[in-house]
Amino acid sequence: MHVDGMYSPRPQAALMLAHDVERIEVLRGPQGTLFGRNAVGGLINLVSARPTAEMGGYANFELGNYGSERVSTAINLPFGDNVRTRLAYSSFVKDGWIRNTGTGNDIDGRDAYGVRLSVDVDLPNESMIKFNTAHYSSDDNRLNVAGTYCARDAFYGCSPVSYT
Repeated sequence: MHVDGMYSPRPQAALMLAHDVERIEVLRGPQGTLFGRNAVGGLINLVSARPTAEMGGYANFELGNYGSERVSTAINLPFGDNVRTRLAYSSFVKDGWIRNTGTGNDIDGRDAYGVRLSVDVDLPNESMIKFNTAHYSSDDNRLNVAGTYCARDAFYGCSPVSYT
């Protein structure tokens, strides 16, 4: 997984910032010549939306069950004729929906957000500086393995030998 041509060691962070993209490039096969050693089996490159010369933006809000809230916003802020900025933010909050019968706590909840700042500066001689910085934070209690559903058991609560 790459973001703007740079390797992302945390794919979940790249996916959190995937809401404000210009395009998604999917390249098959070894791409080591173009993208280095981390692209042996192909890659997905998320190309983020660049700032524009016009002020504007958008905001999307989604609500769902189990306290699910998803927000994605972006705003363009031009500063004169030569400097353009774009600020993008996304967040995802959800309550857990799996009950731990031993502790009584819910698990599989999420609380994550990502923010990205892009700045384009026009220089003389038709040159340009493109600057991107991003931050991702996550606090969740999700399972590290794929969810499995088990058959109810009177003694264990969840049968250790049979699954549904």
